[in-house]
Amino acid sequence: AGNSASAASASATTAGTASGSAATYASNAASSSTTAQTAASNAATYATDAEGYAATAVDAASIADAAAGTITAQYTIKVDVNGRIAGMGLWSDGNTSAVEILADRFAIVDPDNAATVQVPFIVDNGAVYMSNAMIKNAAITTAKIADAAITAAKIGEAQVETLKIKGNAVTIQKVWRPVDASIPEWSTVVVATFTVNVPAGANLSGQGNLITVSYKYTNAGGTGWYSTAEVKKGAAVIGTGAYLGFNNLPAGTLCFSAFDDNIASGDNTYTLSVTTDQAAVDVSQAIITSVLGLR
Repeated sequence: AGNSASAASASATTAGTASGSAATYASNAASSSTTAQTAASNAATYATDAEGYAATAVDAASIADAAAGTITAQYTIKVDVNGRIAGMGLWSDGNTSAVEILADRFAIVDPDNAATVQVPFIVDNGAVYMSNAMIKNAAITTAKIADAAITAAKIGEAQVETLKIKGNAVTIQKVWRPVDASIPEWSTVVVATFTVNVPAGANLSGQGNLITVSYKYTNAGGTGWYSTAEVKKGAAVIGTGAYLGFNNLPAGTLCFSAFDDNIASGDNTYTLSVTTDQAAVDVSQAIITSVLGLR
């Protein structure tokens, strides 16, 4: 009987222990359920106030059930001194994510150069400053370059206020002036007019304008001996060319140059005229070049 009573007492103790454990598990489950059903949020805020200056620092993370089956997560860091805020936020809803920085100045510092701080780029007041940049393909609407070293460039149209070319090495662009003129015998006809513009304030000391002219000609009938061409600036002749024939002027191309040593700021206008003797001449395909440019 004594052994039976002892066994019954042990069984009762074990049952009480099991009941206590069950109650603990139930409490933990209820706590976990509450955590799962509400938004998980964790934030630490630090604040101070010294001589009228208020400062706060906030580190916060949250996971919210915005709608059934949709989870939104975000993490933010923010510091605030008298309303001047700097911070960073990370946000994702499973479909879209973002990392956003709020600051007057943003920079990335190379940790391997602690002694000599090197900043690859800085964002300051809406402008990006880069120490070095390697851009494979760039489309730039407007560029302001203080000092540029360019290996090769293809420029469709350039407007240059002051041109300084080392060694005076210039490749002159040919300017095609469509000309289709017939000069009767014993006549002089202006077949082309062109203008060279010199910017105001340009240094013209010791400068001049070299003009080259070439055009094709054919005999339109007659037994002419020669035909001449002149480049004039106003009434002054600054260059001439001529070709000769024997009783029957042959077809060919005339090339010659003219030099204007009296250029001035503004427009300098020139004319190309052709003179014939007793043979009519047709002129075509005039090409005119100038070291100062044409328009």
